[in-house]
Amino acid sequence: MNGADLKAALQLREQTDKMLADPDLTGDLLLVALVITALTTEVGQVHAKWSGVAERCGWSSQHIRYVVGHDVPRYEPPREGYGVCTAPMIRRAGLCGKRSSESGYLIDPLTGVMTPWGRCARHRDTDRRAAALAHSDAYRQWRVQGEPRPPANTGGVLPRYFVTDWDQVWDWAAPYRTRADGAKPATPPRPVLRLIPGGAR
Repeated sequence: MNGADLKAALQLREQTDKMLADPDLTGDLLLVALVITALTTEVGQVHAKWSGVAERCGWSSQHIRYVVGHDVPRYEPPREGYGVCTAPMIRRAGLCGKRSSESGYLIDPLTGVMTPWGRCARHRDTDRRAAALAHSDAYRQWRVQGEPRPPANTGGVLPRYFVTDWDQVWDWAAPYRTRADGAKPATPPRPVLRLIPGGAR
């Protein structure tokens, strides 16, 4: 092995280690990333075709499109807090928190950011009309503002590792998804527990 081969092997190892340590790169998407890395380093290939990636993964062309399309940078409303009652409590601080019988999202007219909204059976009828008016007014104001969209809070993991025309890839993989600007900020790597041996006493 010459110096160039050793350098390439070390770079491949470093790239693979980064992928394996990335909390956002898991499951089928991690497999796709590792296969792309393998294909682009074999016999000096510059590009990995999606059909070749699907074949190496043992998938159909439809499944590779699903996996890659699920990585489209986009904004998704938060799931945390959805399905619980968000009515403020009167005798104590905070929200009700019981399971809701009516759920939805409130939209910020200026940013498009959505927050969970829900009402349990106890609070459902207390402000139903006021809530409906507030929701419709917020959506009307959002449309007047030009329907602003928040930056991506999910997807966009593969572009951290590979350079290509991602807009073309997204158009192929998920033409039905609305793409958001940017990409989800990277989640900090998982902490690693290391044992540091001490000196003998």
